[in-house]
Amino acid sequence: LFIIPWNVYKFTGDISLIQSMWQNMLTYMDYMSRQAEDYICDYGLADWCSPIDRPQHPAVVTDTAYYYHDAVLMSKMAELMGEPSDKWIELSRKVRKAWREKFLNNEELTSFQTFYACAIYQGLLDEEEIPVYAKKLAQLIEDNGNHIDCGILGAKYIFSALSENGYMDLIYKMITNPTCPSYAYWINKGY
Repeated sequence: LFIIPWNVYKFTGDISLIQSMWQNMLTYMDYMSRQAEDYICDYGLADWCSPIDRPQHPAVVTDTAYYYHDAVLMSKMAELMGEPSDKWIELSRKVRKAWREKFLNNEELTSFQTFYACAIYQGLLDEEEIPVYAKKLAQLIEDNGNHIDCGILGAKYIFSALSENGYMDLIYKMITNPTCPSYAYWINKGY
C-alpha cells in the first residue's frame, strides 16, 4: 500500500498517487495501530514459503518492522502533502524502540536469515550495527551451503541487505549455486 505511491514519487516526482491514496493509507495506519500492542504487531502471514522444512520465522518480527517502515513513509509523504508529519515521526520512533527492545537481543531469532536481513532492510539498526548484522547474515548463508533458507519476506530483504553491505560475491554464489534452492537450480530444471 505504501511502497508503490512512495516509489512512484521517488522515481518520477509525481505526488498524485500519494494524494489519491492518502485516505486509504490513513485508514490502514489506523488499522495497524489498533492491531499493535505496545507498538508491537502480530497479525500477518510471516515469512511463508520457505524452501526447507524448518520452524517459521515469527510473524511478529516482520509485522512490526513493516509497521515501523510504514510510519516512516507516512512522515515523508505527509510532508509532501503539506500535512503535519510529527505524529508519524513520533510513531516511527516508538515502534522502532519497541522492536529493538523486544527482538534485537532475542537469542531465539539468531538462527534466522530473515531476522538479520529484515533488521537491515527495514532500517531498524543503528549505523554501527549494520556491518555486524550483515556479517552474521552472510555467515548464516555460507553455513547453509550458500543457500537462503527463508521464505517470501526474507528473500525480499536478503539481496538488498547483502548488496548494500559489500556481499555481492556471496549473492553471486547464491544465484549460481547449482543445488536447490537457487535460481541456477530452477533455471537448470526448466522452472
